[in-house]
Amino acid sequence: MILVTLFNSVARFLVAAHEVINEAMEMRAEMAKRYPHI
Repeated sequence: MILVTLFNSVARFLVAAHEVINEAMEMRAEMAKRYPHI
């Protein structure tokens, strides 16, 4: 039972991290479009 809870929290953490990374990549792409010299 504890293993399942642990797995669930790890999975949720991975999903959250994935969303944050996607957001950061989008922001970087947006900045690259606006400021190509960077």
